[in-house]
Amino acid sequence: MALKYVIKEDDIVQNHTDIQGTPINGTVQTGSLNTKNINKGIATSDTIVNFPSHAHALNEGVPIDFREHSVKINATGKHNVNGFKIARDGDIVPVADEAGPDAVCVASTNNLRSN
Repeated sequence: MALKYVIKEDDIVQNHTDIQGTPINGTVQTGSLNTKNINKGIATSDTIVNFPSHAHALNEGVPIDFREHSVKINATGKHNVNGFKIARDGDIVPVADEAGPDAVCVASTNNLRSN
């Protein structure tokens, strides 16, 4: 099995959209205070991803119903940090709604891997 890159705070989460299909990227918030890589906390199943405000409906073609989201990562790492699974490249953030699909974590560096 290939090891996947670890997600850290400030990494980007992609694939969610607004109601018109425009990509809405989330940002991984503070990871572990105890376990870091390149001075950034490692993300876990307890880490929140913030998505900025975006439209969830249209009214005669005009975007309306603006909302932001704060959602935890569905981390799949075999190893734990403080009892929470480590988040890895490709893990899902379950943010699917009428505006767009679930989002996918994207690792910013390739110097730390986890199984």
